[in-house]
Amino acid sequence: IFTSFYAQLGFAPYVSSLAYTLGLLSDLGIKWEYWCRHSAFHTDRTMNDALTRAMTREDITDVMVIDSDESWQPDAVVRLLLRPEPIVGGTYRMKNRWESYVGQIKAENGVPVGKMLPDGTPLIEAKRVSVGFMRVKTSALRQYSEAYPDMRSDEEGEGTDTTVFFERKRVGKTVWCQDMAFC
Repeated sequence: IFTSFYAQLGFAPYVSSLAYTLGLLSDLGIKWEYWCRHSAFHTDRTMNDALTRAMTREDITDVMVIDSDESWQPDAVVRLLLRPEPIVGGTYRMKNRWESYVGQIKAENGVPVGKMLPDGTPLIEAKRVSVGFMRVKTSALRQYSEAYPDMRSDEEGEGTDTTVFFERKRVGKTVWCQDMAFC
């Protein structure tokens, strides 16, 4: 589980959700590590460093990225971990635009594209979704890094390559944030 904190403050609902999630993962026998980065105002650099670090370790199969200002039910992490898709995330309401969800779902004739899962929840395909609650398989990160060697950077000047997964990008006349550009 990786979280980048803009400041050195813990959002109480996040802390509570994290504590219960780590307890549940331990109870289920799922090996986990918790990584965080405090005072990281270069979110894209922080994400790139963490994902590159994760993909270089053979013992890490999945990375769960969770924003520091979110809360969730602990079983939601387990449900994402159980999915076979290389990238799967949960959306949530936009702050200050509560009627909207973060991201853009894929639809055909106004009907969301997806399927109902055995537990009764939908798995909906998205064009873009926030990385604020997302599980990514490290095999997908490796595949991306190998497919796009031009997306490697030595931003810190330390002689170590970091794959650039996240960066702001201009798409037409719109500049997309790093989450949407990643999608």
